[in-house]
Amino acid sequence: MNTDIIIIISTAFALGWILGSKFTSLWLHTTFREIPKDLGVTETQLRAMAEKNGVPISALPQPVEPSLPVVEVKLERMGDVIYAFRKDNDQFLGQGPDRDALVQRLTENLSNVRVIISKEDGADLLQKNNS
Repeated sequence: MNTDIIIIISTAFALGWILGSKFTSLWLHTTFREIPKDLGVTETQLRAMAEKNGVPISALPQPVEPSLPVVEVKLERMGDVIYAFRKDNDQFLGQGPDRDALVQRLTENLSNVRVIISKEDGADLLQKNNS
């Protein structure tokens, strides 16, 4: 009879230990997954930070970014000013004396779009050493 009680208590303890550790693991995993969401950090930003700091990333598929309409832009430098135009219809989008001013101006005029500037359309004008 004493052996039966010891076996039952040991089994209950082991089962409690296993269930408790699984519950704790699940709770911690869920909590740590929610922290970046609460801070507004996207998965793309997390992956970029991990890559920057040499942290290996598992072989998970890359996150799918929401598909945004694409606007192709071409840049031209005239004197000390960089001008931006839509590539498809030459619509003027903005101007700026340097990279930062032009990017700020473009973000005022273009929202919820993906801007593409190819090298042959003046992308090198946005390099820091060209400003």
